[in-house]
Amino acid sequence: MVQSADVMFEDMAEVPSQDPLRALLHAVARSDRRAFSELYELTSPRLYALCLRTTGRADLAEEALQEGYIRVWKSASQFDHLRGTALAWITTVVRNRARTLGAKAHRQSAAVDDGYDMADAPDAHAVSGFDKVLSAERVRRVRACLGNVDAEKKRALLLVYFEGLTHQELASRLEVPLGTAKSWVRRGLHQMGRCLGDSTDLRGEAVHDLLAAEHELGVLPPTATPAFQRRRDLDAKYCAAADRWADDFSALLTLLAPVRPRDAVWDVISRETIAGRGMPFRGQHGLVLLATFFVLMGIYLLG
Repeated sequence: MVQSADVMFEDMAEVPSQDPLRALLHAVARSDRRAFSELYELTSPRLYALCLRTTGRADLAEEALQEGYIRVWKSASQFDHLRGTALAWITTVVRNRARTLGAKAHRQSAAVDDGYDMADAPDAHAVSGFDKVLSAERVRRVRACLGNVDAEKKRALLLVYFEGLTHQELASRLEVPLGTAKSWVRRGLHQMGRCLGDSTDLRGEAVHDLLAAEHELGVLPPTATPAFQRRRDLDAKYCAAADRWADDFSALLTLLAPVRPRDAVWDVISRETIAGRGMPFRGQHGLVLLATFFVLMGIYLLG
């Protein structure tokens, strides 16, 4: 289905970047089929695992993954490496689709075990090539800081991130008052932000940083989200805070055991993108012209 991920990275060995996926995503923006298949091979096992957690159903997880990667193909030119990592951008695209499908399905089952233990999390680089996608230092810091969050607040953050729960759904799941659920999320982000930051910033402290964290986590109320997004587009500190949180949240993917999607999922994505009617692959136009030439020649000779 997809070639080994090592091949593309050997070709990119001279690209000076701390974000190896960046070169792949920029190539995808130029309709590079090989880059797209490499990108999928490297990232899909973790993102499919995320979709399974978020939707609670394999069929919806596959649909979310398909629609997410189709959007990645079509919108790759919108990625701005100055605003965050490629993995964070891709994760946001796929996760948003999974949350939408999961909400429509009104899933009820829990996806994160009550007894979830950080010690049980899989190795961050369990899938070949994933060590080239995500900074080991970022993974270490995010895991360490999440591990320092109080147990009930950590569980709340994981439920919201992996299952896409709203505050109200979280309160119902944990059987606590709505105010308590909101407080656990906010205080959990506060603790995590203070740990991830340093003495020169206000991570986990400033209003703009906490709003950015809630936005990237997906718990800002629908009425507040558009206002935050407008402010983010106009205010550099809001933009920078949102990008930092998106990058850090993408490291949570390493808490999931990777699940490789069925080949049929890639077949659908490939058909709708690389070989699809909306985005012809290289050489397709040439084949059409050649076929037209032979048809016209046949008509001429027969006539």
